[in-house]
Amino acid sequence: MDKLAELGRAQHKRHQTQDWARNLEDEDINVELSDNETEDSEFTDASILKRKLLFKPKEDKPPKSVKVANQYEILTVREEEPMETIEIPSENARQVTSNSQKSKPKLPPIVVAGTANYSKISKTMKTTMTGTFKIFYIRDGLKIHTSTLDDFKTLQAYLKQTGQEYHTFTLPRDKPLKLVIKGLPPNMPTDDIKEELHTMGYTATDIRQFTSKTQTENAAQDIQLTFTLEPMTYKTQVIEQNQIRILIWNANGILQQTQEFEDLMQTYGIDLALVCETHLKPDKRLNITGYDIYRTDRVQQRGGGTAVFIKSYLPHYRNNVEDSENLEATSVTVNTKNGHINFVATYNPPTKMLLKTDLDIITADNNFLIGGDLNSKNTLWNSRLTNRNGRILEEHATEADYNIIAPESPTFYPANHLHRPDTANEIVEEFKSSVSKMLSETGLSQENESIATGNRTLRKGTNIQEFYRNCNLFVTGGTGFIGKILIEKLLRSCPAINKIYVVIRPKKSKSPEERKEELIKCSVFDVLKATNPDFHQKLVMVPGDISLPKLGLSSSDYELLTQQVNIILHLAATVKFDEKINIAVPMNIGGTKEIIDLCRACVNLKSIVYLSTAYSNCNKKDIEECFYDPPLEDDGVINFLATVDEAIMEVIKIKIIGTWPNTYTFTKAIAENIIKKTASDLPIAIVRPSQVSGTLKEPVCGWIDNVYGPNGAAAGFFAGLVRTGVSHAETKLNMIPVDMVANCIIASALEATTRYHSDCNENIPIYNYVSGPNTLTFQENTHVILEKLFEVPSAQAIWYPCAIPFRSVFWYRLLAIFVHVIPGALLDIAFVIKGYPPMFLKLYRKIDKYMLSMKYFTTFNWNFDNRKCMSLYQSLALEDKEIFYFDSNAYDWRDYLRSCINGLRIYLFKESPDTIPAGKSRLFKPDVLDIVLTNLKITPATTSVLQELDSDHNLVLCEWDVNTEHQTSWQIPTTKTTDWTKFKTDLQEIIPENLEIESVEDVDAAIDIFTTTVQETYNMHTTTSRKQQDLRIDHPELNYLIAQKREARRDW
Repeated sequence: MDKLAELGRAQHKRHQTQDWARNLEDEDINVELSDNETEDSEFTDASILKRKLLFKPKEDKPPKSVKVANQYEILTVREEEPMETIEIPSENARQVTSNSQKSKPKLPPIVVAGTANYSKISKTMKTTMTGTFKIFYIRDGLKIHTSTLDDFKTLQAYLKQTGQEYHTFTLPRDKPLKLVIKGLPPNMPTDDIKEELHTMGYTATDIRQFTSKTQTENAAQDIQLTFTLEPMTYKTQVIEQNQIRILIWNANGILQQTQEFEDLMQTYGIDLALVCETHLKPDKRLNITGYDIYRTDRVQQRGGGTAVFIKSYLPHYRNNVEDSENLEATSVTVNTKNGHINFVATYNPPTKMLLKTDLDIITADNNFLIGGDLNSKNTLWNSRLTNRNGRILEEHATEADYNIIAPESPTFYPANHLHRPDTANEIVEEFKSSVSKMLSETGLSQENESIATGNRTLRKGTNIQEFYRNCNLFVTGGTGFIGKILIEKLLRSCPAINKIYVVIRPKKSKSPEERKEELIKCSVFDVLKATNPDFHQKLVMVPGDISLPKLGLSSSDYELLTQQVNIILHLAATVKFDEKINIAVPMNIGGTKEIIDLCRACVNLKSIVYLSTAYSNCNKKDIEECFYDPPLEDDGVINFLATVDEAIMEVIKIKIIGTWPNTYTFTKAIAENIIKKTASDLPIAIVRPSQVSGTLKEPVCGWIDNVYGPNGAAAGFFAGLVRTGVSHAETKLNMIPVDMVANCIIASALEATTRYHSDCNENIPIYNYVSGPNTLTFQENTHVILEKLFEVPSAQAIWYPCAIPFRSVFWYRLLAIFVHVIPGALLDIAFVIKGYPPMFLKLYRKIDKYMLSMKYFTTFNWNFDNRKCMSLYQSLALEDKEIFYFDSNAYDWRDYLRSCINGLRIYLFKESPDTIPAGKSRLFKPDVLDIVLTNLKITPATTSVLQELDSDHNLVLCEWDVNTEHQTSWQIPTTKTTDWTKFKTDLQEIIPENLEIESVEDVDAAIDIFTTTVQETYNMHTTTSRKQQDLRIDHPELNYLIAQKREARRDW
């Protein structure tokens, strides 16, 4: 049965063939181009140019077709409409649509001036023209359309000969070729260029020089030359090249820096680049002018990918590399005078194991040069250590007898690609210049061109300076963070102050004078020492304790203050959020009561300022500059809280503080209410700052000496200890510089006195001193801080900076187990083994306690009203605004945060700028990962490392003494035009009328004859002409020849 079926199929095919052969007689033949063909196609390339011979059958015959294993398909069609569409299977088995023949482009019209010679022109055209033509009357002339190019030229020649005035468009083929050369030096004379082009065989005219819109003063790359060349004056030259320049680079994503990469390739004259980790996908396009690009993209997963960029003029071809599970590679072979060399860009991901079988694939060629990142470390090629991949690569190189070449300097810098160790020297110099005076004897700072305001030499000071002239001040909390800045500012900017009395807690081992010496040794007073070395004579230390009756002062000291003090600035308080209530109440509430009693006893009192907090009423969403109801008012309850047993207090604490988050805000709210009830008849003002951080600019930028509030989190990040926390990304970080807080306090004292002595009947002025609308969110703040921490890392950091915040306490604590608790336990074990006491778990418990205490302030936003505070600033005289600035809208938050990190490094961690390279080396641990494998019996002439582009890998530049030879010419783009009418006519004459078809083999032979016939006929009636378009060409050859000739002229 199988044989019968086969014979049946063969007989059916024979009948089909006979029907097809009969249909060839006396039939018109239509030849059409498929959709994927154009008139510019090369017909000789059988894989690209498919010809479809369409035969119209006789009316009484049904459509027939013969399918053969050939590049052409012969079909029969029915009677067609003018636009016939036939579906024909293409080589890749997809459906391709074939449309009717494209119409020829029309010739431009010729417009002749005047109508008097119409008859003469018409008669001449009838006798000389071979095709059809049309003449139209237009205003003051004639418009003539010709049908052929010969007629178009003949008519122009006739009009020129007879002196007729006419105009028309120039044909594209008659226009000169325009060229643009970029990158020539700006001082190169155009005459030299024209002369050298003529020597090379190119006749150039209209040379002009111009620059791009983005040109910089010294950017020779932006200089361009535009000129025109006469048609068909191009010749090919053979250029020999004795050296090839190769670039090896792990791009870590090339698409975002394509332009920078192209500029670098042109600047350094790179002939061939081996690039890995391109992170490209097949749908992403990448073009580099003057280079052919061969890519192997990673399709299934992110990252990876390799590519080879090679100069287009170098003779080369791509090699197929066998698939490997672990290794990614792209291979290109370059033909040289000494044979071919196989160049391979390769990448082995760090998660993959390097196998010898993979290395066998890429090193199988006789001559190879392989470059890339194999994640193979070995001390033999300058790595810090040797890993498993490095040992395997070393063994394979020994067995296969090839060399491994690597630069001496590191090529890989992990952790953060935005801040490269190559910029360490620049950072050190910049940092040194910003703090050099601070580190010197005077301690002056020049960062941001901001130095502390010196003493005024005017006989009369500003309004604020005159207010403080000859005054005696009493300051509580003077040894604290805000107190030090406040005292320094008063002594430096108000030099006419008489005395500043500072209450300090007594210590058995140190006298008040010794405590005073400790205070003035603080770096915050370095600027003041330079301008007023005797400033300490105005400081008077008074032993006391604000939590005790009469502030713990002796009778004589108390009497002295009541007689001498004019202005009281009450800053002292316990600022711990988790302070025990029996400690916070006597200090924050009892101390405020005692200060008010002291104020009433002062005989020369001018003003009082009480420093509260913007969060004293944080249980409300909207906080205005006014008093609110306190959590407690009864004095008996307050006295009970100050004396209650600690164990009992812990049980009832939550019920007592109610909606306030901690004892600090709870006691501050009560203290404000005490002032409202007992001090409304005094010249008093309340300042409520938000979270206080480092200085903005005075006396030095970024000065910090504590780890409370936002300073603590930044310090934890800087040391590498804190890696997660509790915060909400969109919560506003309401933070204010400490020097501006001090200025606000100083100005508030004057305003309190002014209001007290005026007819103003308003309540006690309250100033919410908070940051302006340009405040950053926690997410933005964290990004800026981490960016700066990577730029100036600590040499003492135990881990690289990281911040992973969570709004949920559950997720925070879950992650803290892995990034805080477990690392802390391991470090403690290591400490114990080495004989040191454990410390990290204890430290992480404190960090956890701190994070939870800050949760209330890092996950919610408040609406603060600060109009009174800003009105106070606007009411100051211009001179006072310059000296005692506190406009919270007048500075850039990002710059401020960066200066705080600088200050954190210097003042809190005591690290000088000289330790930045050590910090980078400790943090980034640079290594050599980008290497070259080669079995060439030559070594690179030079090997250098470039630190140009944005990646965690440097670029490796090698120059190899390899001789290449290539042809160079300025190619003219061409287009092919076919006379399809003559093609059809000749084809009909050539095709034999009778074909002997007896078997399927005869059909194949007949089709082969048709193939050859069609190709020859097509070539006979196809002409090649030059396209008109602007070209961009490489200039190095022209540049070199001109420079060589100019040098010879100088020598002569």
